[in-house]
Amino acid sequence: MKIADETAVVDLGKQLQELHPGGSASEMATIYSLTNSLITNLPEIKRVKILVDGAEILSIKGHIDTRRPFVFNKEFVAPQAKGEANKR
Repeated sequence: MKIADETAVVDLGKQLQELHPGGSASEMATIYSLTNSLITNLPEIKRVKILVDGAEILSIKGHIDTRRPFVFNKEFVAPQAKGEANKR
């Protein structure tokens, strides 16, 4: 992973596409679990760009355009238990 201008560039192996189950919901879950985790845990990151084997890809399995960086998406965050501080 490289970070430049508040964007983390994450280079994953071809297995991301080969082993991914596909479907738009599954692609969204994959993208935002990665994006939200990095942004939540590394304050210097505001966006996440996904590459596969060093190259930009159109999508993981044909549903979500991955040519642009992704930002935090609160819709993919589990609700917190009562009394827990909300980070976002």
